[in-house]
Amino acid sequence: LHVRIRLHHLYSTNPIDWFSWLKEQIDFSKGYRILELGVGNGDLWIEPKVDLRNREIFLSDISEGMLEDAKKRLSDDFSFMQIDAQNIPFKKDFFDLVIANHVLFYLNDLSKGLNEIYRVLKKGGVFYASSYSKSHMKEITDLAKEFDSRIQLSQNVLPDVFGKENGAKLLGSFFSQVERKDYNDTLVIDQAKPIVDYIISCHGNQNEILSGHIREFYQFVEDKIKAQGAITVTKEACLFIAKK
Repeated sequence: LHVRIRLHHLYSTNPIDWFSWLKEQIDFSKGYRILELGVGNGDLWIEPKVDLRNREIFLSDISEGMLEDAKKRLSDDFSFMQIDAQNIPFKKDFFDLVIANHVLFYLNDLSKGLNEIYRVLKKGGVFYASSYSKSHMKEITDLAKEFDSRIQLSQNVLPDVFGKENGAKLLGSFFSQVERKDYNDTLVIDQAKPIVDYIISCHGNQNEILSGHIREFYQFVEDKIKAQGAITVTKEACLFIAKK
C-alpha cells in the first residue's frame, strides 16, 4: 500500500492530491459519530478538516498491520478497531457518517457489506464510498501485459465489483439518494523503479511470473521510458455520496 500511495504522491499532475480533495467533499460538520472502514495508513486524518473535540471517530481496518501503521501516525483522539465491513460490531442507527475509501471492491459479499453499512447509519446519515473507473491505471496494466500476457495485477477486475460505472446503481439498491463526484488526474513517470515497485506490490500473479525475470522486466520498463521520455498513466477516481 505504501508503495502504491508513494507513486501517486510523486508523479500526480493534479495540484490537489486525492486526500486533500476527498476531505473537501466530506461534510464532517454533521458527523459526531464517524466510522471509517479500511483506514489504511490513516492519510485521511492527517491534518483533519474537522475539530476532533466532542466527536467519536472509529478508524477500522480488516488488516491488523494497517491499523498499527495508522496508530503510529495518528493521535489518541481516535478509536482503532479491527473490523470486517461485512460484520460491523455496532448497533443499528449508530453513525452519522461512514467512509469507505477504495474498499468496497475488496469485499467478498458486497451486498452484505452494504447492508451492514446501511444498518449502522442513522436516518439522514451519509455514506461516502470511493472507487475508480475501468480506465484507471490502465497503462500500467498494459505495460505488464506487454512484457508477459499472462500477468494479472489483480485477481478480480475491481471496478467490475464496485466502480465508477456501476457504483450508483449498486448503492441505489440501499440508499435513497446517490451522487457521484469525479476526480481526474494523470501520472507522468520518468523512472523505472517506481513502476516496477508498484507492479510487484499488486495483488495478482505478477510476482510468480516475474520471478527470475525482474532485471529483464526492469530493463524493459527503462527502455520504454527512454523511447517515450516518460510513461503517462490515466487516473479516474470518484466519490459516491449516499444518503439514508
